[in-house]
Amino acid sequence: MSDGWVEHPLPTRMLHWLDADGCRWRRIGHGELSWKIVRRMIFDDSVEVVLFYGPEPKRVIGQQARRELWSRVEPVLRGRGEVPHQDFAAVPFQDAQERLMLAIEEHC
Repeated sequence: MSDGWVEHPLPTRMLHWLDADGCRWRRIGHGELSWKIVRRMIFDDSVEVVLFYGPEPKRVIGQQARRELWSRVEPVLRGRGEVPHQDFAAVPFQDAQERLMLAIEEHC
């Protein structure tokens, strides 16, 4: 019998992640990224951006979607969030071809 608990992937606690396309990503660096680095990475088209919220991570594709995500993330990362208990964390990953991925973890 299930207790209703569904485990969600949390990039801040993972060393590796296998995406839906079968690409294996490994976490690089230590700790969370500063808001300045997140801003730079989120608008860099060569960086894959994935939002981890709920059971299925979602790719953020296109500059408009990245701007919308940044408008939600930036105030919280700078300590000016308006939604109680909303939090974001961002960590970098890299694949075997050395492509970068920005993993953004959202909590409410």
